Amino acid sequence: MKKIFNHYILSAKEMDEIQYTIDWYHKYKILAELEWKSDEKDAEAPE
Repeated sequence: MKKIFNHYILSAKEMDEIQYTIDWYHKYKILAELEWKSDEKDAEAPE
């Protein structure tokens, strides 16, 4: 990674690593939201 003034220049490999990390966080955020909604439905259902 190189910094030129206020801008960063990234290699393709660095961009791939960043995109992989973003995708990983997005995937687990969605899974956590689905689990949370599932827990809400379980709490509403009478036993």
